[in-house]
Amino acid sequence: MPKDTEARVIAAAHILTSGKAGQHPEHRFGSRKPQLWWVLFSRRWVEIPLTYVAIEHKDGLVLFDTGLDPAIESDPTYISQWIGRVLLKRIFRLEIGPDEALDKKLARIGLNAHDVKKAVISHLHFDHMGGIKHIPQADLIVSKREWDILSEPHPEREWILREHIEIEGAKWRPVSFAPTDDPALAAFGEAYDVPCLQSSVFRHRTAR
Repeated sequence: MPKDTEARVIAAAHILTSGKAGQHPEHRFGSRKPQLWWVLFSRRWVEIPLTYVAIEHKDGLVLFDTGLDPAIESDPTYISQWIGRVLLKRIFRLEIGPDEALDKKLARIGLNAHDVKKAVISHLHFDHMGGIKHIPQADLIVSKREWDILSEPHPEREWILREHIEIEGAKWRPVSFAPTDDPALAAFGEAYDVPCLQSSVFRHRTAR
C-alpha cells in the first residue's frame, strides 16, 4: 500500500484512561497462598492500568475497549449479587469519578461518543466494557469464545456482569477469529487478564 494512502487509514489513535485501580500482587502475579487468605488478609496493592483506545479510522471512529463505568463506585447496587459487592472491595481498589465516563473522556479530546461506529471488546470483564451504554449506535465486536461465557451458569464469578452487557439496544456482534499471516499484525507478550488474551502490535509505515 502506498505510504500516502496508508497514512489516511488511521488519522490518529488516542490512549484514554478510566480512573485508577489496584490489585493484590497475589492476584496479579499468582501466589502459592490460598486464594481466600490473600482476599481476606493481604494489605499490599499494585497499580493496574485501566486504558482503552480511540482510533480515528477512515471508516469512522473505532474504540478498542470502553473502560470502566464510574457507576461502579457511585451506585451501591451496580453489582447485583451481594457477594460480588463484598468481594469487589477486597479484590480491587478502584478510584473513578463521573468525569471519567466514556462520553466525557472522548469530548475532552474533541471526539463525540455518538460518532463511534465500532467498539472492539477484548473481553467482557467489567473494566473493559463499562462504557458501552454511551455508544448504543455502535457495533460491539467480541470473540464468540468470550461471548459463550455468558451461557455458563455463573459468569459473574469471573467478573463478567451480565446485567451491564446484555443491555437494551446493545448491538453485540460475536465473531470467530482465524489465524492470520498478515505481517502488519504481530502478537507479543503474555496473557495476564484472561486465557488466550495477548497484546498486539499494529505496524504502520509512517510510525516513528
